[in-house]
Amino acid sequence: MMSTKLIKGLERRFLELVGVSFQNLCEAARVYVELIKADPTARARMIADHGLTPRFLDDVERIGNDDLLPEIFVNAPGLRCLPISEQRRVLKDTVPAVIEQADGSVDMIQVSILGAPVAMQRQLVAGSHIRSISEQRSWLVARANLETPKDKPAPMPFEATKQGLVVHTPVKFTWPELRRMMKGLSEL
Repeated sequence: MMSTKLIKGLERRFLELVGVSFQNLCEAARVYVELIKADPTARARMIADHGLTPRFLDDVERIGNDDLLPEIFVNAPGLRCLPISEQRRVLKDTVPAVIEQADGSVDMIQVSILGAPVAMQRQLVAGSHIRSISEQRSWLVARANLETPKDKPAPMPFEATKQGLVVHTPVKFTWPELRRMMKGLSEL
């Protein structure tokens, strides 16, 4: 096992580099915004010559224009569409969340969106805004309705076709089934 001193040193260095990386990302974003203002064809060159994706460059431009916080870009890419005011709120505040208990009852808790599991983030954020309590309840109901399997009728123990009667074995016919079978045969 590594010594405590070595571990503390690695941890400090890691945090320093992450901090520098955020600073570098913000500076790179500002430079990119200046670049595309000076040369509108630069974006196409960055994509074609350097393999940068359009989505990445869109996000970098938004960071450079102060429309996207780098912490959201790095830690919660699913929250990119939030306006800057909501991004700031996500970083510093908790929001109310509706929780469905196993018995079907509903409870409310305060959660940090960044610390929430991705499934809960989907419940809490709707594209460009944070869902209200009523929107979350509706979302949970809609999701439950999608997950509920549709009732399928039980398969019949037989099929009446133009070629004849096909009986699926083993089979026991009840009187109502026999009546339906006779009716099906008479309709052929």
